[in-house]
Amino acid sequence: MQATYIWENLEHKGMEYLKISSSSDRRVVTSTVIHTLETTKIEYEITLTKNWEFVQLILKNDQLDKELILNRNRNGTWREDNTAELDYLEGACDIDLSCTPFTNTLPINRCGWKKNEPIHFEMAYIDANDLSIRKVKQTYTLITQYRTERVFHYSSGSFQADILVNKEGIVTDYPDYFGLLSPST
Repeated sequence: MQATYIWENLEHKGMEYLKISSSSDRRVVTSTVIHTLETTKIEYEITLTKNWEFVQLILKNDQLDKELILNRNRNGTWREDNTAELDYLEGACDIDLSCTPFTNTLPINRCGWKKNEPIHFEMAYIDANDLSIRKVKQTYTLITQYRTERVFHYSSGSFQADILVNKEGIVTDYPDYFGLLSPST
């Protein structure tokens, strides 16, 4: 099974083309992000379990002469390029990739939600511009649920936004940052 999504990046005047391929035991996400203001192309591949749990990220920014490979095993151990453990990410459960709204889908699709009950997460935040990684705290709260859409209040540090997702948990509107242009399955 495959699904394709295209987002407009309102902040960086660009686009993202993303494809999700699903099998019985995993999901593989491949994407190309173009930022026209910075004339940057970012490509990434994310491997997830069938339950939306993060396994691996391969990230390339054409402005940099390196790529990032980040892994998390079943025991919660994080590694960069399959080398030494990244102890500072201990406790993090997902990634949050700066160039895409897609990574919001991971906690949204993995967790059971009750209206107005926040769920707190520790995430491995990856800045796609310089490939740096840091652990951040984030909170999602389901605030509205319609038949085919849900609205989540998202916060991390002083940043807050209300994001709209479709019935598949894919972000359709992230005000001032991303808007879904073309979903197809």
